[in-house]
Amino acid sequence: MSTWRRKAIELFPEIKRDIEESLGPGEAWIYIEENLLDAFLNGDNNYIKSVKQYFSWSISTRSDHSPHQAIICGFLVNIGREKEYWPYFPKLFTKQQFELYIPSLSYSISEKEKKVMENAFYNK
Repeated sequence: MSTWRRKAIELFPEIKRDIEESLGPGEAWIYIEENLLDAFLNGDNNYIKSVKQYFSWSISTRSDHSPHQAIICGFLVNIGREKEYWPYFPKLFTKQQFELYIPSLSYSISEKEKKVMENAFYNK
C-alpha cells in the first residue's frame, strides 16, 4: 500500500473505502474535501484537524511529488474557487501557508475575488 494511501486511511477512517478505491492522492483529496465544508459548518474539529495534518504531511513529501502535486493542483484550486470556504481559511491554514499557497488558491478566480479572499483571511 502506498504511503499517501496509508496516511489518508489513518487520518480518515470514516472514508477508508473511498480512499482505498482512489486512483491517486488527488482523487483521495476529492473525497476528503466532500466532508470539509460540513465539518466547518458543524464544528467537527477532529475532521478539520485531520485535514490540516494530511495537508501538512502532503506538502512535506517533496521526494514523492504525487501527494504534493495533488495539494497544489487539486485541493487548493478547488477550495479556492469555492467562496463558502474562504471564511474558514484561517482555521485551515497558517499565515505562512496561506501566503505560500495563495497563487494556487486564487488560480481560477479574478484579481477582485482574490482580494476578497485575502480580506476574509486577514480580517478574521
